Amino acid sequence: MNGFGGAKALRKSRRTIRLTVRDGETVKQRLALVFNWLVVVLGILWFWFWYEPRYAGVVALAIALAVGSIALVIRRER
Repeated sequence: MNGFGGAKALRKSRRTIRLTVRDGETVKQRLALVFNWLVVVLGILWFWFWYEPRYAGVVALAIALAVGSIALVIRRER
């Protein structure tokens, strides 16, 4: 039946989410770490942009690289 197949697939997907990345670190912990670093970096870049608007292009490039690296980490975990 379709209902049971869906439940089985959901259990299987939950199991893959709990995969360890390294040294017992879970994907949730890795994503939390990446998010924390992103907040710190974006905060620094925002202050830099606020006081030095001449470097708007550099700040935009750094933000794009940070978001792209986050997307790669998330895609690699799946």
